[in-house]
Amino acid sequence: MLVIQENSAFRAENGNSDLKKSVEFSFPTSVLASLPIEAERDGTLLVNANPLLLRDATDLLSQLRRPTQAINGVMVRQEARDSNWKLDDNRSVIDLDFSDSFPLNTEIEALLTFTNDGEVDYNQPDAHVLSLREHHSFVALPEPGYEPRGFDPRVGFEDLSFQDFSQPFNRPLRRGYIQRWRLQKKDPSGAISEPVKPIIFYLDRAVPEPMRSALKRGALWWNTAFEQAGFRNALRVEDLPEGASPLDVRYPSIQWTNRSGRGWSVGMTQADPRTGEIVHAVVQLDSHRMRTVSNYWNASLPVGRVRRNLRSTLLPRSTISIRSSWKNKSC
Repeated sequence: MLVIQENSAFRAENGNSDLKKSVEFSFPTSVLASLPIEAERDGTLLVNANPLLLRDATDLLSQLRRPTQAINGVMVRQEARDSNWKLDDNRSVIDLDFSDSFPLNTEIEALLTFTNDGEVDYNQPDAHVLSLREHHSFVALPEPGYEPRGFDPRVGFEDLSFQDFSQPFNRPLRRGYIQRWRLQKKDPSGAISEPVKPIIFYLDRAVPEPMRSALKRGALWWNTAFEQAGFRNALRVEDLPEGASPLDVRYPSIQWTNRSGRGWSVGMTQADPRTGEIVHAVVQLDSHRMRTVSNYWNASLPVGRVRRNLRSTLLPRSTISIRSSWKNKSC
């Protein structure tokens, strides 16, 4: 059985079925893997999925053989000194401890091993062997009913771009859909309405206070913007249920990552490649983010204010109170 990746970069969105099929056959697809059929029963196939899962899906080999480096502000591919890296199937396995299945998605994690005859230091214990993980997500596509919205570069959205061969000759081929959540009004006639289904983000149970309360309060500020778009209480923030996994696409999450050094907050989404509808998202916050922002703030203050801030931070509260009282009496 062949696993084929369709080419969604070339379409005929408003064309008839013949035009759509013509465009489909005009541009190449990619056969990702050939899966041996082990058994067949009542129209159901049992296949060996290892060729799909134990492959270099993120194309790490290209980076190992020709790493990208920044030269004078330009990203350039360089030839590596030892570029004979290859994937070792015998030392690559599916890690079941980090794989799981949920009602709407299946998550598979593979431990892949790459070998090289030379000696290259990527912080691995053996200079000839590099083992790391690549993750696969199989997510069910959403139900029909979502209305795609065209992308406009003047508005801050991520987009899915493609060439549309059903466009008139005097319109550009390139189009794009914005990536957004499916929000529908309960009362379509109302200027402002509750949504049929709100956007719910689930907060990692490991987030400590006071960041926990601040995250909830900050995220809910988005409801002010949603009200301008006609939605009341479009966004909710709840605690991740006990035992729930952030890998489950039913739980868009705000995750907490502990670090020993400076890090950044990042956001990731999984969207329907046909329409741009977001089906899952993860916001990842770093334990050093608040400390980093505080350091930036202090670095931007005048020297005198920085010293006063440090003094307030370092001195015991009782000492500060005594000195403040003594100063007031002296005045």
